[in-house]
Amino acid sequence: MNMYIHNHKRSLTSFLFEKYIGTLDTKKIFSTRELTRKHLDHMGLENIKPYILGKTKLSSSIKERSHEDMQVFTLNDQHSREQRVILYIHGGAHTHQPLSLHWKFMDHMAQALNAKVVAPIYPKVPHFNYQHTYPKLLNLYRDLLASVDDPAQLTIMGDSAGGNISLALAHYLKMHDLPQPKDIILLSPCVDMVLDNPVIFDYETRDPMLAVEGYDVIRRIWAADKPLDDPLISPIYGDFAGLGKISIFIGTHEGLFPDNMKLDKLLTDQRIDHQTYVYPKMNHVFVLYPIPEARDAQRKMVNIIKSSAHEAGQ
Repeated sequence: MNMYIHNHKRSLTSFLFEKYIGTLDTKKIFSTRELTRKHLDHMGLENIKPYILGKTKLSSSIKERSHEDMQVFTLNDQHSREQRVILYIHGGAHTHQPLSLHWKFMDHMAQALNAKVVAPIYPKVPHFNYQHTYPKLLNLYRDLLASVDDPAQLTIMGDSAGGNISLALAHYLKMHDLPQPKDIILLSPCVDMVLDNPVIFDYETRDPMLAVEGYDVIRRIWAADKPLDDPLISPIYGDFAGLGKISIFIGTHEGLFPDNMKLDKLLTDQRIDHQTYVYPKMNHVFVLYPIPEARDAQRKMVNIIKSSAHEAGQ
């Protein structure tokens, strides 16, 4: 296995942040199918409204445009064909819009790399599914390819459900014979929507954010006519040969941890070049949080994108 395990003592800040997450209603919303359906009714009304960024303070310039009726935000566009470009697919259980934590993270990556970060507000559950989202993202990626000198300038990155979409999008690019990005960076990704790994439920008790039962409602809407083990729905079941270099960041206090270990083993067994970064006792999408462990992970991501040899674990 190509695995890095963070061996520093857990920070007090991360412990306190875990307690804070536990006070929120996030896990309760997805704890039963009934509560999830009620929440999706609410999100269906919210998501038909135009997304408003709000007052998040950013160092990067930011512009909004429409791409095939999809809002797209671009941070730190230097209007140079030589600039690195990150296509960032935000998470949110396939139904929530990006949070201020997402924008601050994207801003940090843009500044640390002098990269252009492109953030689509993609179609979401309950009104939309993969059929609506992937063609739009494919054409957006085509535009990004046309804007650079070399596909090696491109990175696809996403957290949680956005990590699911990021890896599935790489499969979709391959299906359409498009050049891969240099890097595919997955942050606490949902890689297997079949959710039949029995160990998940042991880890779910440690996860203050995610619950499996309610997610059954979301995954079936998102999958539409596809079986749950289709690579566009559960990218772990795809063919990884010829994809960009995969890097996974995951914490052990995540319900998704077991499936990410399964993906790591699968990639290792298939001799696919990749790297997995494991952070003990870290929570779902910890890389976005204002904690020391996130800063460590972010430094590694910057090194991954900067490095042509992918020697970022040092």
